[in-house]
Parts: sequence; C-alpha cells; structure tokens
Amino acid sequence: MKKMNFIMGLLLVLCLSLVGCSLYPDYDQDSEMETEVIVKDAPVGESIVENEEVVDENVLQKPANNKEVEIISPKEDLDECVGDADCGEHEVISASCFQGNVNSQYKDYYCDDGKCKAKGGSTIESCDRGLELCREGECIEIATLPCNDTDGGKNYLEAGKVVDAKGKEFFDECLTAFKLQEAFCTAGEFNKGVGDYEDVRCEDDEVCSVNHCKAVPDDE
Repeated sequence: MKKMNFIMGLLLVLCLSLVGCSLYPDYDQDSEMETEVIVKDAPVGESIVENEEVVDENVLQKPANNKEVEIISPKEDLDECVGDADCGEHEVISASCFQGNVNSQYKDYYCDDGKCKAKGGSTIESCDRGLELCREGECIEIATLPCNDTDGGKNYLEAGKVVDAKGKEFFDECLTAFKLQEAFCTAGEFNKGVGDYEDVRCEDDEVCSVNHCKAVPDDE
C-alpha cells in the first residue's frame, strides 16, 4: 500500500513538471494599477467615470493622488456669455459731418460660441434739408442757431453784413444810385436764422452811397 502511494506521488510530480499545470490562475499585475486621469473643461454638474467607478465632482475639485483637475464655471471668465445682451450695447465711437449729414462710426458687441466679440461699421444720418444743419456730428435745427446782422436788421441808413446760421455771408450793396440791396436775417417759421436780401428804393431826398441810403446834402 505504501508502495502504491509512493508511485502515485511520483506520477503527480512528473505531470506537473512536464505539462506545466498550475494550481493558481494567472495574475495580471497591471489589472490593479490606478489610471492617472487628467480632466480639463469638465462641465459642472456632471460626474466622470474613472476605473469604471463614478467619481463625484466635489472630489475632483480637490485634486489628489497626482491627478490634475480643472473645472471651469460658466461665469468664471468675464468674456463668457450666453446671449448678445451679456456683451454690451451699441456704442458710437465717433461722429462727424460729411456733406451736410452725420457720419457715425460704431461698434456692436455680440456673443459667439460663448465669447463676446465686437464688429464695427459706419452709418449716415441725413439731416432735414432746409431745416437742419450738421454741426459737430449732430443734426441741429437751423432755427435754434444764431444769425448775426451788424446793422441790427433792416437798417437802410447803415451798411451792414449778415452771417446766418449756415455760416453764409450777405452784404448790403448799392444796386444803383437810388436802389439798395439790404441784407437781413429771416424770422419766418420755416426759414428762421437764414440770410436773405431785400431790394429797396431810397427816399426821395436820399441817394445810395457806400452801400446804404443817405440824405442828399442841401445846396448852399
């Protein structure tokens, strides 16, 4: 009996050495190694799967175990936007007069792919002809602008000069020896502040001389 057991033991040892049988399963050392995870631009409010286990977002916000973690809040950057209203309003950069109209340079801001951007351009605003003038980049009513007459109005006995709201000049002038062209500022509802002329005949005892009417001296 002892001899039989001895023979069986030898056969078992021989089997193990020749066939390569193993009493233990293969062991993969890499199967338990932790994978280093780098998370960038991960949206807040979502979890991330790591090593087939759910990692809570709050844990990621406190980097540990040599992990580099960065989670950007939608409002962290001032340039970030959801809509155009987040980026600013229409902005006029400069305004000037061009051929009697207002030429404006502007910037508009808009939201593009979550970032605020700007685009520029120009516009032409037409002033109301005859009623408005362009001054320093604005349309201004002529009636509100000054018109200056050096002789105080329709004064035929003094030579004068008119500078109207448009900057145009008008001068008193003798047309003949007895007729005067008098310059003055209009005061009508639709042409206030504009220079104009009126032709007048001097009085019978007057003549037009040096751009005004004056009395004829008595004969001695």
